[in-house]
Amino acid sequence: MLFSRFRASAAIIGIALVLMPALATAQEKPDEYGLETAVGQTGGLLRPTVAGQSTVEGVIGEIVKALLGFTGIIFFGLMLYAGFTWMRAFGNTEYVERAKSILEAAVIGLLLVLAAYAIATFVFESLTKGAGSTAGGGTSTALACTAGRVDGAECGDNKVCDCGLEQGAACTSAGTCVDLCQYNFSDKNGVCTDVSGSGGACPGSKIKETGLCPGSANNVCCHD
Repeated sequence: MLFSRFRASAAIIGIALVLMPALATAQEKPDEYGLETAVGQTGGLLRPTVAGQSTVEGVIGEIVKALLGFTGIIFFGLMLYAGFTWMRAFGNTEYVERAKSILEAAVIGLLLVLAAYAIATFVFESLTKGAGSTAGGGTSTALACTAGRVDGAECGDNKVCDCGLEQGAACTSAGTCVDLCQYNFSDKNGVCTDVSGSGGACPGSKIKETGLCPGSANNVCCHD
């Protein structure tokens, strides 16, 4: 009975650990929570990041990682306890059966947690990707770079707010929503370029960077 409850608890904990960040990710963009506005109103006194994360879902994700690590520690402890119980059995059937039950419960519990994580992550990532795109398969809805937002805050697909300040500083006036290529390589004439017709290479001797431009994978950042 005890180990049956352990298995059920492990399954519930595993599903809960995954649903927390997944549900948070399914919500609107970070500024909808008012976090960036609060940072801006304090004049930069509040840090824009917590545990290295600047979004609610990111912070929850860090918590989940820690809890999953703790689950691994529990599994390791149960394995050690089961082994110790088996070693001191000395032919005692009761101790042997108890050790087997602990091993079985620990393995099944770990598998349930991992399965819950894998399944829920796959399902919710599929749902959030669908919800974040437009009906025509376009990119996510852009957010206005108003005063109070943070320089470098996300405002669209691979786009961030540029207020002419240091990254993380609160914007004192409305900024411009620019792609990451222009934001990161403005001093090197960074421009998003469609390279589908040039064999995937940037024109001339320009350097290619991927993952910094909106749209398809063929739209890459080319800079000096």
